[in-house]
Amino acid sequence: MLCHSLVWRKKYQVDRILSTYDFPPVIKQYFPGGWHHCDKDGRPMYILRLGQMDVKGFIKSIGEEGLMKLTLHVCEEGLKRVEEATRASGKPVSSWTCLLDLEGLNMRHLWRPGVKALLHIIEIVEANYPETMGRVLIVRPGGLVDFIEKKYLPDFIGGDSETKICEGGLVPKSFYMSVEDYEKEKAEGHHLFDDSMYHVISLLKGQFHEVVLSITDKGSVICWDFDVMKDDVSFCVYRTKQPLPPLEKEQNEEELQGCGHPSLPLGMLNLETPVYSVLPKDWILGKDYFIVETMLTCKDGESVQGSHVTRVEGTYILQWKHVDTVHHHSFDFPLSSHKSKVMYYYEVLKSQDYRGSMSSLQSSHSGTTCASTGEQSGISSCPSR
Repeated sequence: MLCHSLVWRKKYQVDRILSTYDFPPVIKQYFPGGWHHCDKDGRPMYILRLGQMDVKGFIKSIGEEGLMKLTLHVCEEGLKRVEEATRASGKPVSSWTCLLDLEGLNMRHLWRPGVKALLHIIEIVEANYPETMGRVLIVRPGGLVDFIEKKYLPDFIGGDSETKICEGGLVPKSFYMSVEDYEKEKAEGHHLFDDSMYHVISLLKGQFHEVVLSITDKGSVICWDFDVMKDDVSFCVYRTKQPLPPLEKEQNEEELQGCGHPSLPLGMLNLETPVYSVLPKDWILGKDYFIVETMLTCKDGESVQGSHVTRVEGTYILQWKHVDTVHHHSFDFPLSSHKSKVMYYYEVLKSQDYRGSMSSLQSSHSGTTCASTGEQSGISSCPSR
């Protein structure tokens, strides 16, 4: 374990992070965490106002790598402060305290990609900083004076000690990474995260992207999250019990990239490439296949999260389609500048993990209420954020 940790520190240059890491502007302005005096045992104390933290906003602004680097900086700073506390007190101090403020914690914090990223961060920290967290205190229960001097109790919980910690809140979308920056982050250098949960697609006029899911577990939950990075798109979820016919032979692999066929890789669509849906043209809506989530028209810059509880086994299709908002003459050809870009993530939760409670899910559509037909095959979760 020690050898592995040493190799890890060298590979990601962790020993240099205190001298090389620059806090991004979004962290300086919106991250609700910071160091604040010590507890009664002399441990350096770090305050994290988790209830005021916009996890999704930070991941969309600095990426999972950026959030991981911030965490490593906190851990390295903690080790440094532990050494300073030992010298100052004249007695050994081997760990630090974390004070968690959960005021404001709500369904927004259960955003699954964010939870997954945070769990990954916790795994890395536990593997490389064992036994450095001496104590975790939850703010809302009483009795903090048993562990922290009254004069050091933070002002935001009624104490007298002023803290220099951001109030937090939602991160403005102006801080979000562009698609180009997102792809660049994924491509360059070593990554603390093996891969990203998001896919990026581009769609020209009349083109669409489909993700095909075979559901054999009734009660499982299909979750999706996507951001419209450029132009407008429509989004819809279909269901069919009919077996999907094999694709025509002339539809070669190059032509099918991006159309959502489960056996083919994701990719950007070519200008001259026709796109074929997995749904045959002669199928009748309402007979051969059904809409289980009403079509949404999503504007440039909007974020959409949603979920659908399946009540019927079958094939479910998530479909994104370019929405042309610019008038073209009949002789116009599609131009590369007239295309939509979408960054999306999806996941299927097993019914045994779901346990029938919508409180485990969060759905939102950029602050507005999502619409859903509900259909008889399932239940939609679409509250506004």
